[in-house]
Amino acid sequence: MGLNIWLILGGVGIFLFGIMLLEQALQKLMSRRFKLFLRRQTGNTFRAIFSGTLITAALQSSSVVNFMVLAFVSSGVITLKNALAVIMGTNLGTTLNSWIVATIGFKLEIEAFAYPVAGLAGMALFIFKQKTNWEPLFKFLMGFSFLFIGLGLMKESAESEALQAVFSRFQDSGAWVFLILGFIATTITQSSAATVAITLSFLNQQLLGFESAMAVVIGSEVGTSVKLLLGSLDGVAVKQRVSVGNFLYNVVTTVVAFALLQPTAYFIQHLLGISNPLTGLATFQTLMNFGSIILFLPFLKKFSLWLEKTFNKDDRKLTLYIQPHQPIIAETSVELLQSETWFFINQCKIFAAHQFNIEEKTLHIPDAFLRHHEQHDLNRKSVDVWYQFLKEHYGEIQSYYIQVKMQELTAIQVRELDQLMAASRSGMHAVKCIHDVSHDLNELRNSAHEVKYNFLLHMNKNQTEFYNQLFFDASTLQDADLVYDKLVEYLKGVQAGYNFNLQMIYTLSANSTLSDVEIATLMNFNREIFTGNKSLIMSWKNYLLPTDLSLKFSDLPTYMA
Repeated sequence: MGLNIWLILGGVGIFLFGIMLLEQALQKLMSRRFKLFLRRQTGNTFRAIFSGTLITAALQSSSVVNFMVLAFVSSGVITLKNALAVIMGTNLGTTLNSWIVATIGFKLEIEAFAYPVAGLAGMALFIFKQKTNWEPLFKFLMGFSFLFIGLGLMKESAESEALQAVFSRFQDSGAWVFLILGFIATTITQSSAATVAITLSFLNQQLLGFESAMAVVIGSEVGTSVKLLLGSLDGVAVKQRVSVGNFLYNVVTTVVAFALLQPTAYFIQHLLGISNPLTGLATFQTLMNFGSIILFLPFLKKFSLWLEKTFNKDDRKLTLYIQPHQPIIAETSVELLQSETWFFINQCKIFAAHQFNIEEKTLHIPDAFLRHHEQHDLNRKSVDVWYQFLKEHYGEIQSYYIQVKMQELTAIQVRELDQLMAASRSGMHAVKCIHDVSHDLNELRNSAHEVKYNFLLHMNKNQTEFYNQLFFDASTLQDADLVYDKLVEYLKGVQAGYNFNLQMIYTLSANSTLSDVEIATLMNFNREIFTGNKSLIMSWKNYLLPTDLSLKFSDLPTYMA
């Protein structure tokens, strides 16, 4: 049998796909449950380690747990110290997969077990694709069977005489070579489970010596932390603390484990008497991760404090004028919030216009606002990421507003603050409306149905006109009555546009081949766009008009979409 590199890659790919399916299935089966469990169990260090171990053992993905921990630390749910404790536990939890592969992975008849399960689960997924409650279970069975199918291909490739000939050349290489191979393989696949599974396959065919296999497993420890480290490059301090802490923890584990490689091998094979190299390798991985916990635990508090001190600057500043964590000065806070609100509703306008492929330079946005927007490179982000960014920005404005309201303020200042907050709230609602129909936008944009595509072109033309005209020059801003008249004009325009579009959809319904679902989609799309436009006008109204004119505007009759 010749060397078939595609058989090896195919085995790794199917194994990784199986892990991904298991992740997706288990997250849906127990998402809220294990998130609540993780939150409850991170009150102290030992429970945090235990929860990280248990959840990772269930999910078989340290990356999923680590990113969840990152979100909890960012929102202040858990401390950095306990977050690092959870991460320590995740390394130990990943060893469960190694034990499964080492103990039963090479003893099962793959064809007699995995293929029937994969076939039945795949057919069930197709037949019951509308039954969303069953999908996670069938995905779990599919993922579990794919683990063993991938493992079977790895085993088959390891039995290749050509592969054995290749590996025979490396038998006398130093352990550091296999350490690097383990790091590279895990960095590429971002799965230490896949690296260990390959290593166990080669070890089972005696292509690797026991100590060489140990070195590969040691190298895989650092490789798993690269993904989290790259995820912290956006400059957010809390992400840097967690990811760098995880990386350094794994580096120290790697250095100590590699330094003790030969004594540990002797301990496992002779003192513990484990003669099966597969079981021995799983034992080594468990001992290594358990030992690193024991080693780090006494220094965890000091390590956390060092990370907080070293990474204390957050370069991703959401706000432009307000400083949410600085002391509030009542005399200047209203002015700062006023500037921040104006900045925010302009950001909301940019978001909405961008979904219709409208360039920022036509929107009459102040240069300072555009520079801040470009700094975060939001145009290159997905609509969901951008939407989350604006939600965080809105949250900081709201937090600042609450802090200011706790100060001693005049009645006029209170009214101004409430009106500014209403402006931000309306802007955020406009963003939500556009975000909610983003999938409809993509569907219409890629539609082969001329009627649907032409309807999008019509809506795109209307939105371009609306966003481009929704601004006020310096001379207009000096006359509140003129601002009021223009806002009324804008409101009447979007209401007339909504009614016109509605009649157009009714006509299309009678004269075209559109299905009931497609007609319903167009009607929902029209309604959400109208609501978003109206909310954007309301945000301008709350920001620009004095209280009396703002109340007068609110009393205008508006059509319910």
